[in-house]
Amino acid sequence: MTQRKTPKLYQKHILIIGGSSGLGYAVAELSLESSAKVTISSSSPKRIETAVSKLKEAFPDAEVNGHACDLSGEDVESHIVELFEKVGKVDHGTVGDHPIPDWSVIAGYAAGLHGTKVPTGRIGRPEDVAESYMWLMKDTNVTGIVAYSDSGSRLV
Repeated sequence: MTQRKTPKLYQKHILIIGGSSGLGYAVAELSLESSAKVTISSSSPKRIETAVSKLKEAFPDAEVNGHACDLSGEDVESHIVELFEKVGKVDHGTVGDHPIPDWSVIAGYAAGLHGTKVPTGRIGRPEDVAESYMWLMKDTNVTGIVAYSDSGSRLV
């Protein structure tokens, strides 16, 4: 008889700063699929409310929370301290890339149009990149590594 394994992220608490959309949201979805407890953060309370609602709808038995945290002002450190006070113990944390607001997709395609060759033939989707986050969180032997999900552009 084969023993059933518990998912590696079972009941781990994951904080995702920038988790209300894009890559952060994709990481939240995959984390919930892996039985983790997820807290997302964003500067927009409305976006957090919408994202948490969608995640709870998709994963009705999961523990999902959200907290606003504005990282754009001079008092960033105090906002981060407040966030961690609200969130409590965290087992893993991720920060989504934060390019100029509303420019992430445009920046990716612009890079492709201006000479960046991508051997895979396409720019990665948030769900693609989220898989690398999952690998980093699941492999307890990984420490201090930079994982690139760049459609192979470092190869050319």
